[in-house]
Amino acid sequence: MLIYVTKLIMMVESVEEIKFFGIKLINSADFFELLLRMLLNIFVVYWISNRVYLKNNQNYQFYFGNTRGS
Repeated sequence: MLIYVTKLIMMVESVEEIKFFGIKLINSADFFELLLRMLLNIFVVYWISNRVYLKNNQNYQFYFGNTRGS
C-alpha cells in the first residue's frame, strides 16, 4: 500500500511541474486537501443517510429512490 501511495505522490509531483500559460496545472498540497475533504463529506453523508435516517424510519423506498417497476 505504501508503495502505491509513494508512486501516486511521485506522479502528482511530476504533473505539478506542467505549466499551461505560465500557470501550474495542479497544486499537490491543495489537491490532497481537496481529496481528504471529499472523503470526509462522503462519509458524513453516508453516516447521516444510513445510520440516522434508515435506523429511525426504515423506509427504503425513499432511500433508494423510486423502486417500483411500473
